[in-house]
Amino acid sequence: MNTSKILFSLFLVLSLLVSCEKDNNHSEDDELATRMNQFIQSNLSTFYLWYDEIPDIKPESEKDPKEYFKALLSSKDKWSLITDDVDEFLDEMEGTGETYGYGLAYGQFSNSKECFAVVQYVYPGSPAAEKLKRGDIIVKLNSQNLTEDDLNKLTKPGTLRLGLGKREGNAIGSTGQTVTITSRKMDTDPILITKLFELGNHKIGYLMYTLFSKTFNSSIAKAFNEFKEAGITDLVLDLRYNHGGDDEASTFLCSAIVPKEKAIEGTLLSKETWNTPCQKIFESDPQYDGLLNRFFVETNCNLDLPSQKIYILTTRETISASEYTIACLKAFMDVELVGTQTYGKSLE
Repeated sequence: MNTSKILFSLFLVLSLLVSCEKDNNHSEDDELATRMNQFIQSNLSTFYLWYDEIPDIKPESEKDPKEYFKALLSSKDKWSLITDDVDEFLDEMEGTGETYGYGLAYGQFSNSKECFAVVQYVYPGSPAAEKLKRGDIIVKLNSQNLTEDDLNKLTKPGTLRLGLGKREGNAIGSTGQTVTITSRKMDTDPILITKLFELGNHKIGYLMYTLFSKTFNSSIAKAFNEFKEAGITDLVLDLRYNHGGDDEASTFLCSAIVPKEKAIEGTLLSKETWNTPCQKIFESDPQYDGLLNRFFVETNCNLDLPSQKIYILTTRETISASEYTIACLKAFMDVELVGTQTYGKSLE
């Protein structure tokens, strides 16, 4: 059986939590930073794919743990990150956190440091849906022109006053219109759109999926069972704006799409490859089997497509778990990619 091998790139989440009371003693602050840096160094040295390329930078030499983390990363690494709010990060990954409820693409004006954002989609019932729609252009934040440093603020929880723009030929200009949106905690179901199309003797199901979150596996099951009742012959899976998510959601999705006679519960879906020291340890002890292998699961919604073919829409924002899913599906069925090259996580 063909399998997909995953090259592991450390996705480190460090919760930099300190006492609620600020301590003005610089020596204690420095000691805390050193301990955090030691934690970072230890975890990278153990789990990092490029563990043997980590520079010898003493933990006590850097007072900002985030900067220390960046200094240890390989030049090949464009994926690893660190956060000081693990709860917010996990909520975002699960699609249950505080949000404005939109997806954004970013651009930069020629010969300028100024940027703009384009609304790719909005979730129904979200703060963004009340004021914005797909295709809207954002050129200002709180009355100031957007710069690269401002882009992360467009997704950080709070209240935003956004200045809108419009296309004028090959340029983008301000409309003078502003909208104000305030984030709120809500569930953002990643099954954003489902549709049915008929073309000749083909009945096609279309599903737009924006985040791999096991929290919403039931939404996949609901959509796929509706497709089955409609008798679809082909599936179009839209991953154009899907940046990835958790393993269990990708395993569930693969198990629901791969032909039924191949997607047998408990049989091998994929293998992972870690760095050399971890690989040796994990292979020597059965308790780590779940870190090396992923298996098909029961879904009660397998499409069992007559064509045994799937069409997947992609862009440069098709990332991580999206790319993993594509690689796995290719091992078991006919996959036709429509769109541009994906982001490029290390998959083979």
